Amino acid sequence: MTPNKPETFQQGFVGILIADIIAAKERHRAEDSQPNRRDLIRTVFSAVEGLAWTYREHITSAARDIDAISIEEELALSEMNYQVTDQGKIVGQSRFISMPAMVRLTTRIATKLDPSLEVRFDTAGWDQFRRAITIRNRVTHPKREADLLISSEDVATCLAAYFWLMDIAASAMEAANAALIQYLQRFSEVFEDMKSGDPGTWAEYRSLVRGSDE
Repeated sequence: MTPNKPETFQQGFVGILIADIIAAKERHRAEDSQPNRRDLIRTVFSAVEGLAWTYREHITSAARDIDAISIEEELALSEMNYQVTDQGKIVGQSRFISMPAMVRLTTRIATKLDPSLEVRFDTAGWDQFRRAITIRNRVTHPKREADLLISSEDVATCLAAYFWLMDIAASAMEAANAALIQYLQRFSEVFEDMKSGDPGTWAEYRSLVRGSDE
């Protein structure tokens, strides 16, 4: 299969989201008003949602390729519950996973791909991320006028949350790419030995396959 031509930064999905943040920040810088603060927070969280989805899909795709994701993890990330009716039919129902839970599960899968990957959740960045979600929820689902009042600290917290997620996602996705390359190289070496008639190759191949199934 011919790979897709790489998109430029401005054309790519994440690049568009970042460009939206930059534009919203420029509007906020030009006029530090409540509408522009709310607009900036909504824009930042559009980017957070998009980045989190990209992170999740990238890690789970790599994990599937090297059989490093469990059935339970797949079911959890599908955001679906399944039940069997009295007629024996399987019925699916959508189930919401919170953003913090999804980020932590995705990160747990990433550390299975690369055990040396270290993402800490006892840091200021994680705390800011969770506070930022509370701010976003208050702005997007207001119940009173006070919910719409955004402080400069609220804006700073939301921006910090995005940068924190960007940092861990970039590190984890890079680690996932390296793990996938290493995995494919191991099989490539085995196949080369198979072609050369190495008698120990089949045992090594079975060992690799068993390891991926465990």
